[in-house]
Amino acid sequence: MGEDLSKIEYASKDETVVFWNLEDYPIPRGANLGVIYPNIELALHKMGFHGPLSIMAFGKNLYHDVDALSMANIAYDPEVSPGDDSCVWRMIGEIVSFLAVSFPMNYMVIAKQHPELYRVLHSMKSRNQIVLLLQPPGDTAQQDTLFPSVESVVDCTKVFGGGKPIHASNAYPFYCFLCG
Repeated sequence: MGEDLSKIEYASKDETVVFWNLEDYPIPRGANLGVIYPNIELALHKMGFHGPLSIMAFGKNLYHDVDALSMANIAYDPEVSPGDDSCVWRMIGEIVSFLAVSFPMNYMVIAKQHPELYRVLHSMKSRNQIVLLLQPPGDTAQQDTLFPSVESVVDCTKVFGGGKPIHASNAYPFYCFLCG
């Protein structure tokens, strides 16, 4: 008799860092950048992640001004070299560098399956790191908006290795002003 992993409860005050592959999931030209960060932040709170949030974007498929991304709390890393998997390798390098910090963190990845990336994520999971996958449906470059609501983020998020993250309501006896 195994445990039910269809829903996994979380309650964390640790920082969550989002690593976003713009080659796989570009932010559409017409997207309202101002709703992306708050919708991801509120979705994380709804799933039990109550710490600070950082979003890092990688890749050449940039349809917005870097300053506009910065104003929307999305850091853009332009250091991608020519080559098929350069963006993935750059993102993996950043993930590994974040693993070296001395404080606990949660990781969220917005990227399609890539063998080396998934090998790193599997290694992280085996070391009890929390890794979430946020995978929007369809071709994001053809959409009018991306993550238009908190629910759209929650619906597209799963725990690496399977299961949906849910809020463990009684794990922390504190009031989250974002969750209510």
